[in-house]
Amino acid sequence: MEKSASYNNDMKKISGLIDAIYLIRFASILWLVYLIALFIINQSLGPPQRTAPLYYVLYGCIALICLGLAYWTWIQDRLKQAFIPLIITITTVMPLIVNWLVVSLFPLVPPSHRTTPT
Repeated sequence: MEKSASYNNDMKKISGLIDAIYLIRFASILWLVYLIALFIINQSLGPPQRTAPLYYVLYGCIALICLGLAYWTWIQDRLKQAFIPLIITITTVMPLIVNWLVVSLFPLVPPSHRTTPT
């Protein structure tokens, strides 16, 4: 009786992780498709709405990291319960860093309106 209960609990844990991994894969692929569509739309609009290509590259890298981690079973086995928090951290913290970096390097204000610190 104990073996069956333990087996069922183990399968529920594995099943829940597998469902989350499928969701991460799907979300990463959707993120990449969205970035490609957004790039095409923004590049077709013309200035001044053009966003720096670095923005798309960095966000694409984040999506590829999540997709790679979702397919990398070794890291999933090693991290076990810490895998999902890692993905959540990557998808929340790294975009903040990318936004800060892109806005710092490529401000949306035209060069004539930038203020220089004195």
